[in-house]
Amino acid sequence: MLNIKTRVKNPVFWIQVAGAFLLTALGYNMMEPQDLTTWQGLFNVVVGVFKNPYLLALCLWNAWSAANDPNSAGLADTERALTYEAPVANAKQSGVNNL
Repeated sequence: MLNIKTRVKNPVFWIQVAGAFLLTALGYNMMEPQDLTTWQGLFNVVVGVFKNPYLLALCLWNAWSAANDPNSAGLADTERALTYEAPVANAKQSGVNNL
């Protein structure tokens, strides 16, 4: 099980998810960020993701990396991570050991 309720409170999670979708879509369409000069252009790229099953699968696969915790074995969070109610603000102050 993943502690999604804590992840959605972390702005970094949302930046990773947005980047997973937008950057994958831009790369797939051989576009560069400067190609998105209008809101309509951005909207077209996002809608295009949902019209293309292959591209949608790529985006979801990349977004999974934002949700998955590479510090735990397997696909679930550790028991300790499941107890978090909010993202840890400062690992040193919270007692989390950093290697």
